[in-house]
Amino acid sequence: MRFNDHCFTKAFDPSLHVLADCIATTQSARHEQRVFCEVRYEHSLSLPVIIRALGTKRVASTREGNMVRVETQSGDGYAVFFTLRRHNARRADLFVVSAYPLKKGKRPADTGEMKFDLALAKILRGEKAKFPNRR
Repeated sequence: MRFNDHCFTKAFDPSLHVLADCIATTQSARHEQRVFCEVRYEHSLSLPVIIRALGTKRVASTREGNMVRVETQSGDGYAVFFTLRRHNARRADLFVVSAYPLKKGKRPADTGEMKFDLALAKILRGEKAKFPNRR
């Protein structure tokens, strides 16, 4: 399990930040300017527990191909976007691309859902986790 810096940073906004606020990003392929976000950081501390508890919980696929699980923390939505890649027949690599609190009433655009353990089993067999259409 690995985590991208998007789990504890947010996009640089010149109206709110100065360039000195920017942090060096190590995993972002886009070379974005990012700043530390205390809110995202506080939420990110629960990511290992959320990921370990995925088991039979339902996940969806985004249009970008990431999987997403929306958890509720004290009534608010928290979206966790991740990828699963087959390492070998017994192991998959999970990479948390981003995670952040959702604005009230917002959900990420996604497809239908399937249980995480089914998606994982398909990936371990070398299959693509094809998600059903949303009803």
